[in-house]
Amino acid sequence: MPEEREHILTLAEDIAAKSGCVGSLGIDFMLTADGIRSIEINPRFQATLDIVEMTTGTNIFELHCNAARGILPAARPVPNMTAARSIIFADHDCVVQDDLKSLHPDIADIPWPGTEIEEGSAVLSAYGRGVDEGEALDALDKTITRVLRYMSRW
Repeated sequence: MPEEREHILTLAEDIAAKSGCVGSLGIDFMLTADGIRSIEINPRFQATLDIVEMTTGTNIFELHCNAARGILPAARPVPNMTAARSIIFADHDCVVQDDLKSLHPDIADIPWPGTEIEEGSAVLSAYGRGVDEGEALDALDKTITRVLRYMSRW
């Protein structure tokens, strides 16, 4: 996996440099039986922005603004932890009954109490952090369990 990770990072840097885009952009990849394939370039901030900032401690908006001024970082940001994110969806129509702010920073995109949410719609984002993938996924599981306890009453 470290080989594939490094190969994807190198490909992403090469594609970004050749794209003509300035600032933050996302490049989507697929790992197929035939190898790594780039499938899309999105010249905008990505939904994974928060994970990158969380794991590297780097302000991506600041890097974006600096890139527009022609100032690029000397090296790619290095992760100092692992983070996992999941979007929690409503399994039925519901109305948010609780103020979930106390769960921050383990959740984001927090709906206001009284918000009506339709079945299948996103409710919020949940996070887990750790020294490795296993620890981050365990923490994410705990966050999701806490959120679902609230949601079970709605």
